[in-house]
Amino acid sequence: MKNVRIGKKSVPVIDGKTIAKFSAGREGKKEAGIYHFWTAHCIKKRLTPVVFGRALSKLDAGERFRRIGLERKSAKTAADRKAYAKHWNMLEGVVYVRPATVMEVTRWLITHEEDAIYLKSLRIV
Repeated sequence: MKNVRIGKKSVPVIDGKTIAKFSAGREGKKEAGIYHFWTAHCIKKRLTPVVFGRALSKLDAGERFRRIGLERKSAKTAADRKAYAKHWNMLEGVVYVRPATVMEVTRWLITHEEDAIYLKSLRIV
């Protein structure tokens, strides 16, 4: 088991991968490639929220979550900045990261329809 940095924390990553192949993305062919879906388990007050997302396979499991920290300030719209800030607030209590489940990937696909249409394959190993 390896660790990744998210914010100021070094957190363990549970072995395994959720691998998705995309032929493109909402921004075109430049988003084609192999991605891994990851879920961060957090503790916030008495809750145990999760945050999930995808990152290119060549990047570590913490990359997407670190990028949320940047996007809470740089996203194009106020609504997006607010949503990223909410996720970053949860990620301040991150405990570990693991491969996303099929249900989590399905939720991501439903909320990212502009990218989802380019999904070519999904595999959990």
